Amino acid sequence: MAVVGEGGPRPASLDRSPTVSALPPLSPTSFTYEPAAGRVVFGRGALASLPDELDRLGSRRAVLVAEPRDADVADLDPRIGGHVDTVVQHVPAAVADAAREQVRELGGDVLVVVGGGSAIGLAKAVALTVDVHLLAVPTTFAGSEQTSIWGMSADGRKRTGRDERVRARTVVYDPNRSGTMPPQVAGPSGMNAIAHAVEAMYGPGANPVTTLLAAEAVRIMAAALPRVVTGAGAGGGVADPAADALYGSYLAGIVLDTAGVALHHRTCHVLGGMFGLDHGGMNAAILGHALAYTAPAIQPVIARLAEALQVNDPAVALHQLAERIGAPTALEELGMPADGIEEAAGRVVEEAADNPRPPEHDAIAAMLRRAFAGKAPEREG
Repeated sequence: MAVVGEGGPRPASLDRSPTVSALPPLSPTSFTYEPAAGRVVFGRGALASLPDELDRLGSRRAVLVAEPRDADVADLDPRIGGHVDTVVQHVPAAVADAAREQVRELGGDVLVVVGGGSAIGLAKAVALTVDVHLLAVPTTFAGSEQTSIWGMSADGRKRTGRDERVRARTVVYDPNRSGTMPPQVAGPSGMNAIAHAVEAMYGPGANPVTTLLAAEAVRIMAAALPRVVTGAGAGGGVADPAADALYGSYLAGIVLDTAGVALHHRTCHVLGGMFGLDHGGMNAAILGHALAYTAPAIQPVIARLAEALQVNDPAVALHQLAERIGAPTALEELGMPADGIEEAAGRVVEEAADNPRPPEHDAIAAMLRRAFAGKAPEREG
């Protein structure tokens, strides 16, 4: 496992935050924590262990779920006897139904799912109704491979839920595979991972353990991601950028599964269902704004994020990080129509009612307008 050094990106315009010793301690006075993660195989070249991992799962016939560019994984084991290759973002219900029928016809007992959140989401949709295990090989920083959360879209809405049947039994993290992401994919995908960790610090299931892991995930991702995107290699306290970022996304996936999501991801789900916008791009464009909106209700979390990022204002710093790595910062450039803001705000108010700072229509509409135009987050509290 790569070792990540201290520090991370710190915009010059922002003051350094207080040191960690100035932060209040995490107080484990009362919480419930039930970790349910599966087996993890991590390291460069780890994909070569695929036959052994299929043995551990007792597989007799596996099916590959992946885009055509990852079809070569089927060559690693003769038990992989079919390929579901129609992968669509936000998992349209019709695509899920077709994949389920294909897997039933092939008689697969394990789905070897290779790719990002869309491929893993499709495999999860299959596992909801077909008796199969998931062996995931993530090639992006989506984190979905660590959760029991599924999502599907239909009729302009994206539904999500939880079910242990969709949790990957084994996850193989191979930086040789994820390191091939082009910058325009790696940047938004990394912002998605950071968003998972940020929201895990104040999600409905947050606890002292997940908060520690989440803060570390934010620190690691923010330090490694700029080098992953630029291809700069090691340096700046980053031993192996591709491996470090993949490790950070793994931690972010763990805490996402336990702590859940809040305003940021609820907003992304609404916009994804309504307009089919790129999920990683939405994360980059919305994260700072959603954090700024929620900040007055989560000041201890803001302090910990400030320490992890070594900045004064985490919401502004995350927006600047997205700019620095070339990730989208404006919903307009992702294809969102301006005349959809008011309706979207209404749906966000409905979907994110449990946010620590409850969403109000006018304020959420204003937040979406700033994100639409790519403006910097507004500081509150």
